[in-house]
Amino acid sequence: MPLKIKLRLLTIVLCIVIVVLCIEAYNAIQEDIYDKGPKAQSPEGDNIVIILSGPSYEPGTGTEPEMTQKPMETQKPVGSKKPVSTKPDRTQIPNEEKPNDLNDIAILVNKTNELPSDFVPLNLVKPDVPFVSGAKNNLMRKEAADALERMFDDARKAGFSLYALSGYRRYDNQKQIFNKNIAKYGSIEAANMYSAKPGQSEHQTGLAMDITSAGVKFKLTEAFGDTPEGKWVAANAHRYGFILRYPKGKEQITGYAYEPWHIRFLGEELAARVYHSGLTYEEYLDKAAGNFND
Repeated sequence: MPLKIKLRLLTIVLCIVIVVLCIEAYNAIQEDIYDKGPKAQSPEGDNIVIILSGPSYEPGTGTEPEMTQKPMETQKPVGSKKPVSTKPDRTQIPNEEKPNDLNDIAILVNKTNELPSDFVPLNLVKPDVPFVSGAKNNLMRKEAADALERMFDDARKAGFSLYALSGYRRYDNQKQIFNKNIAKYGSIEAANMYSAKPGQSEHQTGLAMDITSAGVKFKLTEAFGDTPEGKWVAANAHRYGFILRYPKGKEQITGYAYEPWHIRFLGEELAARVYHSGLTYEEYLDKAAGNFND
């Protein structure tokens, strides 16, 4: 074989050897770097745990965050086929599970104890009772609605036909009603004896209902108290958790004229205590607090 060809073959073999040695040296360097490097450079298949911590708070203080986050599920690095979870372990507690004084069925609402304009009670439903034709405010808190249904049913069995006329009213709705009464009675003071200012109406709690009967042509009038239906309600409403909120002769205490049609839900136990005390709700609460003189 000519010498020239032999030299060329030897050169090619040496080049191949050099390339192989360079590749092995490069791999050795990379393995050394990986063994000493941070875990974030781990290859696909290792897990990276990401923990998101939410703001701290004290339960019941009104500072609960919208969402409390716990550690997220383990996620794979980029390139993994496993989806990354962003769902927190728990979400905000529903409002109905939180203590809220405004939704206490014993809440006192009057001219000195107002509700905020944006307050809307929980669990509003329409009672399954007869309503006066055209009645629009036909919702109540569920516990009050259930009690109203029992009362109307028992009244019917006793021979008395009751009709519901006005239950829950929004703040803005009460504002419109009060303004109409100002025009009707000539002044704010006069209107405020027969109608509550917005924020001061028990109807906004969803615990009150105005009721009537055919005997007074389905109107809201003092004459309802003299009807058989009105007398039955006055004597029996407490058995279902209701009281007559604005009784006759107590105008200076309640701040409102006599309303035999306006019943307010307190629950059977509390309503019975108020009824048997012979006091208005304001007087009963004052006496319970030790502020009432016999």
